[in-house]
Amino acid sequence: MIKLISVDMDGTFLNSKSKYNEVRFKKIHDLLNKKGIHFVVASGNQYYQLKDFFTNYNDIDYVAENGALIRNSEKVYAVHSYSTEAVKKSKSSCLIKFLTLTS
Repeated sequence: MIKLISVDMDGTFLNSKSKYNEVRFKKIHDLLNKKGIHFVVASGNQYYQLKDFFTNYNDIDYVAENGALIRNSEKVYAVHSYSTEAVKKSKSSCLIKFLTLTS
C-alpha cells in the first residue's frame, strides 16, 4: 500500500518555465487525499520558495534545503545546521588555503 509520494521540483515536477498544471494537480491531490496518500515536496530550494508553489494546500510536508529543513505549514520536524564553532573553523581553514594559494 502506498502511503506517501514525494517529488523533486526543478526539472521534475515543474516544467521548463517553473510552472505546473495546477488544475491537474488539484485533481491528483484530491485523489491522493481520498486514498490516504500523503504528498511531500523534496528539494534543494528554500522552504518559503517551495511553499509559494502550493499556497492552497496546507497538508503538504516539505523536505527543503537538501534535507536541512523538514516541515509543514504548522510544524518543524527537523532542522540540520552547522554549529557556530564548525563554521568558524571552516572559515579559518578556507582563508588559510586561499592565502596559501594566492601568495
